[in-house]
Amino acid sequence: MISRFDGVEIIKNKNHVFELKFKQSSPALVNSLLKTKLIKGHTDDTYSKIIFKAHSVKTLKEYQVQYKEQHGKMNMLVSDTAKAIRSLTTQLSYLLTNEHNTILGYNPEYIININDETFIFCGSELIVPLIEETNTVMICYPFSHIDFYYSPEMKNITEIPVFIHYKTSYFSFACLIIFLLTGNNDFYTTFLKESSNPIQAIENHPIKNTKIYWLISRCLEEEYDKRVILLI
Repeated sequence: MISRFDGVEIIKNKNHVFELKFKQSSPALVNSLLKTKLIKGHTDDTYSKIIFKAHSVKTLKEYQVQYKEQHGKMNMLVSDTAKAIRSLTTQLSYLLTNEHNTILGYNPEYIININDETFIFCGSELIVPLIEETNTVMICYPFSHIDFYYSPEMKNITEIPVFIHYKTSYFSFACLIIFLLTGNNDFYTTFLKESSNPIQAIENHPIKNTKIYWLISRCLEEEYDKRVILLI
């Protein structure tokens, strides 16, 4: 069985052996999954795939459909959202600290769920090197707001090449978490049209004033240097 989406192939072989085949070779992406043990498997010399055993591997969309069947709604419970936060922040932290790379932006289409527990990012083309001297990344080819969740500074780009702070990924990550909590992208459409802060989408959510709410709030700071991923 093969599932394809945005350049990632999920191949199920016999005995619950899966392959993730990425659009392009990315040692940083592969290491962020294997060395953190988010996936317990192996790769090859090309760093373009991971082979591993699992009970289930689903795209986020497939996971949400199953979730709706079980819970009657697309938006995830806080406890399950916390699982996504833990695994995705582990991956991002490894990329920044050990690989000196970051994720340019998050898109639900690039999220895969393993064993209903672990959520991983698989967009190899959106893993970009960090320029450590300036804490920036270089954007040298155009992206669209439908490719991933934009930060305010991404919205304001008028020409390329351009350098933006790596914490653009923090804003995008928070948008992904809001999508998981709400089950829709209305907040992002509003943000693009009106520049309103996406935090407004969860002001009336049961998560208000919890640790996860404040983590999201800190990631959605308008000024990138104030953003921090911190769950306290």
